Formats: sequence, C-alpha cells, structure tokens
Amino acid sequence: MGFQYLTHISRSFVSDDIPDLVTWMNCFLLTPSFSLGRNPANPLTVQCGVGVYVGNSYLQLTETKLALQDASVAFEFEVIKRFLHRHEILFRLATFDALHYREFANLWWQCGYSYDLTEDVTVGGLAEVLYTDQIFLSGAISGIQAKICVVYKL
Repeated sequence: MGFQYLTHISRSFVSDDIPDLVTWMNCFLLTPSFSLGRNPANPLTVQCGVGVYVGNSYLQLTETKLALQDASVAFEFEVIKRFLHRHEILFRLATFDALHYREFANLWWQCGYSYDLTEDVTVGGLAEVLYTDQIFLSGAISGIQAKICVVYKL
C-alpha cells in the first residue's frame, strides 16, 4: 500500500494570439501494489490507484484574471514487467495525465519501455493515446503522442 502525489505546473508562451495561462495540477492517489512471480529481481507488478485530482488555472485576458478550479475522482491501473535485470515494459490506463490538463471522461492509454543505463540513470520512452468520450455516448481518439525521458535516481 502506498501514497502518490503528482504535481505539474505549466505556463503558456505568451504572444498576440496566445493569452497568459498558468495551470497547476495535483493528483493524490492511494495505490495498493502487488508483485507477482518467483524472481524478485524481475517481478511483474500490478498497481491500482484511486484518489482525487485537483487543478487550478489562471487565465490573464486583459486587465482581468480568470481563475478556474477543477476537482474529480482519479483512477489509475498500471502493469509493469521487469526482465533481464535492466529492461522494463509498462502498460497504464488512467483518467488523468500529470503533464496535461484533465478533461471530463478522458482515458489515457500508455505503453512504455525503459532501460537502466547504470544503477542511477534510466532512459525510456512512452507512447500514449488519449481517448475522449462525450459522457460515454460517442468516443474518439483525440490525441496521440510520444515522450522520451531520462531519470536520475537519488
């Protein structure tokens, strides 16, 4: 059993066409995690998180600043398989993404791969699809993207 806190702060590049937008998103999750398999160095880990998402946005239009608040229930299901002591694959389904503003009834489908270069440095990639549903009546894929990451562990 664990607790996760994810936060993300972003600001738009202000121009004549793009107003000043500052967004601060927070997600608090209670996450039970289960490791399966006989090999402790290469486990299959299943994690299911339930919690709350809270977001604040501040939009500067002219002299007026518009403040928006959003709160909702957050859900995350993640399966991670480690193999050959340095490789890891991941599948994640969540109702939020820490790097994007959450909208109603969105599902993030993510698949990833990572490789441990050293004991402290990991590199990886993530492919994701955002599926948007209008209150579960008709849905569409509304975004596809890829991310590359480098993680330094303290």
